[in-house]
Amino acid sequence: MAATLGSTSAQDTMPPLVKQINNGNWLDQTEAESLRAQLFYQHAVYAYMTMLPALNVIGMRDGSEAEFGTGYNVLPIWKDRMDSRTWVPTPNADVIYSMSYSSAPAMVMRTTGAGSKYPYTIRDADGDFLEGGKSYKLRLPPNPPAGLFWAVTAYNVTDGTMPETDQLLPSTNGYYNIPKKADGSIEIWFGPKQPEGVANAAFIKTIPGRNFVVCLRLYGAEDAFYDQTWKPDDVVKMK
Repeated sequence: MAATLGSTSAQDTMPPLVKQINNGNWLDQTEAESLRAQLFYQHAVYAYMTMLPALNVIGMRDGSEAEFGTGYNVLPIWKDRMDSRTWVPTPNADVIYSMSYSSAPAMVMRTTGAGSKYPYTIRDADGDFLEGGKSYKLRLPPNPPAGLFWAVTAYNVTDGTMPETDQLLPSTNGYYNIPKKADGSIEIWFGPKQPEGVANAAFIKTIPGRNFVVCLRLYGAEDAFYDQTWKPDDVVKMK
């Protein structure tokens, strides 16, 4: 028994995880500090990215209050329709637009038929980042679970603004006359050029050389969203 144990090296019996992490030894001081710096950097990037929507809204709120004053009775209303060149990160420009600010609990509650949800993707079905120079297709199954209305929008990845193309807005919604397939589903296309035979309302223009985000906005989200019996398809890159 002793002979058998003696013939087995420590390297052979070392657990795989110990092997992967510097063979069970502390890292060199310089390397450890470098890895720690990278970790802090990643935390900082994550904090920055997750806080962008809040910072954008805070900036709009502060600008509004500086221009129009403060108080619950102040409600700025846009005189003209907005388009994709505005820095206000919303595509709801099909109506006269007003804006106020709230931190009400209803903004994050799961209230069937009343709350709003914004599922999004930054990658296509192959796992690649969405890139504005390529063409993509998104299929929405029949009857999107939105009691009020639904919309699909493309956003810039950096700050939540929209691609500033010659299209009025990189967005479409359930109020438009988007052609339906025989099963009631809808296909929405993204890319730098509108494919032949695709309706205007089913096409969202993107910018080559720039990544983008696809967001599905459900206003008045219903049970089928929460229990996942309704799911949009993955965004598919077209060949």
